[in-house]
Amino acid sequence: IRSPAGALPAPGGERGPSLAADAARDLIAWARTVPVRAWAGTLAWCASAHVAGRLGFGNPYMLFSAFVLVFLNLGQRRAGELSAYNVFNPQFQELLGQLRAEHLEADLIDPHRLPRGGGAPGWPPLAPP
Repeated sequence: IRSPAGALPAPGGERGPSLAADAARDLIAWARTVPVRAWAGTLAWCASAHVAGRLGFGNPYMLFSAFVLVFLNLGQRRAGELSAYNVFNPQFQELLGQLRAEHLEADLIDPHRLPRGGGAPGWPPLAPP
């Protein structure tokens, strides 16, 4: 069965280049922005993943790779920059139930003695047992 003439334009016809050609052109443009060192590292990782899989170490290799990827992307904070924890606690207040070194030290030295000041900030001091 023949379709009627002009029902669908041919790719690259009157409406311009096809969507696939645009996507390929954009992909090539993006690939040129990635450094050669990154492409080489990716290729080396893929080759070593293939070898690890052939040797039966594919799962540990992937797990180890995930840990390495996380640690390589941790970065460093600049001076004065808040951590993810301190974004929600900018005044650096002690939180209720927070375990501090002073509490552990007091427990190790005298487990029946409570830390000086008692409870958390804003709470009355704790009474001795």
